[in-house]
Amino acid sequence: MDAHLDFCLKRFTDEQVTDSIKQVAQLERNLKIKRTNVEDTKQLDDAAICQQENILVKQFSHDLNANNIFINTTRQVIEREFAKALDNIKVDIETIAQVSTTKNNNRENNEEIRAASNKIRLQTARIDSELTHLFNIVDYNNSIDCSSRIIEWFRQHYGYANELNRMLGKKNNSGDLLVFSQKSSIIQSMLERARLWKSRQKLITKFIHEMNEDSIISKYLMDSLYRMTDTSSSLNFIQCYINNRQQGRRHREEHLLCQMELELEELRMEQQRRGIELVSALCQLSVNIANEFQLNKKIKKVLHQTEISKQFVPIFIDHSEEEAGR
Repeated sequence: MDAHLDFCLKRFTDEQVTDSIKQVAQLERNLKIKRTNVEDTKQLDDAAICQQENILVKQFSHDLNANNIFINTTRQVIEREFAKALDNIKVDIETIAQVSTTKNNNRENNEEIRAASNKIRLQTARIDSELTHLFNIVDYNNSIDCSSRIIEWFRQHYGYANELNRMLGKKNNSGDLLVFSQKSSIIQSMLERARLWKSRQKLITKFIHEMNEDSIISKYLMDSLYRMTDTSSSLNFIQCYINNRQQGRRHREEHLLCQMELELEELRMEQQRRGIELVSALCQLSVNIANEFQLNKKIKKVLHQTEISKQFVPIFIDHSEEEAGR
């Protein structure tokens, strides 16, 4: 029985308790080191990181605001020049109509002039819709040079006036209306707007890289800021982003400590459970053992040799005495 008891005692202690105690001890050391590091470096490191982030945010906000102003300015110029161009076309058609009447042109020409006059009035009335289509070409264009698409759009929508304007001599080598030619103010403004969108994308991408964001946050920032050209809205968005980022960093450190403390508590509970199981098993083996003193002495020796907490020794003694009294 003594040999059997020695074997079981050593096996239970090594396999079910000792490893758990070592894990608890290691986690306690890690937690202590982590707490010390967090307390010693938290304020200093966090302040330094926040200062660097705030510098990046300030510069980015300044650059983005400048981009907002330029993009919004081009929109105003394009809207103004487009309205002026439609008025010019309308005036030209009216002039051609007067010339045609004076010269008593044939009926076919008169019908063409009348159709053109009706069309320009309709397009002028729905100028907001026309501008929406025009801005979509520029604002959602991913090609390097969108000038060809812009010119093509003008030809499709206002090409009907080209032939009529030849009567007034208002044409260029390409045959397009002067108001919509490659060098016209509206075309140049649209090309500048396209360049500003590309610069904006590069600006946001650079900021994301400087902040070292992950792919999910990077996409969120790009999707949110790319079209947000209102200065107040974009600045508020950036400020909310950096505040959440800095608060989240502090919370992550605290959350990590809480997780380590929770893991430590779970290990302690597991250690206690294994200790109780060990005590119960040994109590079963000790039933009917005559030399109780020798048994307790042997148990204490083995328990302490395996670095088991002393709390399990009295537990075992209480159980063994209880079993012996039955």
